Amino acid sequence: SWYLNYADSSSVAIDAATDDNYAIVTDTSVVNGLFKTTITISNINVDLAGTYKAVFWFSDTESYTSEGELTSRQVTITPSDAIVTSSSNAQFQMTCTISSSDTTTGVTWTGPSGVDVSGTSIDGDDYILTLTEPTSTASGAYTCAFAFSAGTAPSGVFSDININLVTSTSPSSVYTTAGGAELTLTCTLDSTSEETLYLWDGTSDLDADTTDYVDPTTTATFILDVTDDDAATIASNTYLCRKSATEYSVDSVDVTVLQASDDFGTVTSGIEGDIQTLTCSADYDAAVALPTIEWKLQASDESTFSVISGAVEGLNDDGSQFISALNVTVGDATDGNQYKCDVVYSTGLSASVDFTSDVTTVSLTQMSVDGDDYQISAVGTASIVFTCIAASSDSSI
Repeated sequence: SWYLNYADSSSVAIDAATDDNYAIVTDTSVVNGLFKTTITISNINVDLAGTYKAVFWFSDTESYTSEGELTSRQVTITPSDAIVTSSSNAQFQMTCTISSSDTTTGVTWTGPSGVDVSGTSIDGDDYILTLTEPTSTASGAYTCAFAFSAGTAPSGVFSDININLVTSTSPSSVYTTAGGAELTLTCTLDSTSEETLYLWDGTSDLDADTTDYVDPTTTATFILDVTDDDAATIASNTYLCRKSATEYSVDSVDVTVLQASDDFGTVTSGIEGDIQTLTCSADYDAAVALPTIEWKLQASDESTFSVISGAVEGLNDDGSQFISALNVTVGDATDGNQYKCDVVYSTGLSASVDFTSDVTTVSLTQMSVDGDDYQISAVGTASIVFTCIAASSDSSI
């Protein structure tokens, strides 16, 4: 008879017919002086661990015994999938749970080369490894190896851990221009199927304009319309690609919006011979090449503009703006003509947008006094009339 943790003759023998965990085969023939019985134990767990004793009964008072110790040590892992994928930036946890009939003396964690595996904790029989703020370099195989005072030391193996974070493929600093420019930002995520990605602007998630999946990568494209009204808001935001609140890109995108403006003010007319100064200004950033400002004068056919030179250019006192000032003399050559400045940014960055300012014009007209000099005297109720005639296309004069 076979017994588990035999105490005395009153102990109940194992009945393989009623217990699926056991199979007993006894060879009742004696071969070379050996009488053999074999017990096979399946579904081993801590409840089946202990001392197994075979008792050979020859009579009620004569028996012989043979015994052996079965120690159960099992490790289960969480997550248990053969291939595990995570997009979480917050943390990623692996748990090895030890179930043993004796006490472990410790556990050793190993992982890919260069990965810090010191973030361990113990909760009862659960031995936990936490990767804090993991990156794709943490992908690979991990092992938890338990130690015991003697015998075989079991291990848990996470064979294929994939840390696939959401990625921003746009530069960390992007330069664009106002006035209707389009700014394109791109987010990607390696995944087994198409995922929904968003662009976080610091307040809300923006939906993608397009999403494409080419195994194994989801690519989402976001187009921002940089209007004059939205320029300040876009420039104040920091953009993140993300899948959820805990799944986002490590790198953010800061947008600098460069704007150009005219400072023509109220200059619309002048006396013949006067010098009028027309000024254009453009935002300047040290990371961007100086813009080009080109002055143009409307041709007599009023349909084309010709380039004119002579402007004085330079940065303002705090270096935030590039200024171009053009002096024009009021006279026949400028009478009724239109001037404009074109501002072109060419940053040389992959995300740059060339920009030409809206056409801003100013009318310069000639004014003179009609007639000769007069010395007039009048007596009584006589009226003296003075008349000024302005040759001008400006009806507000």
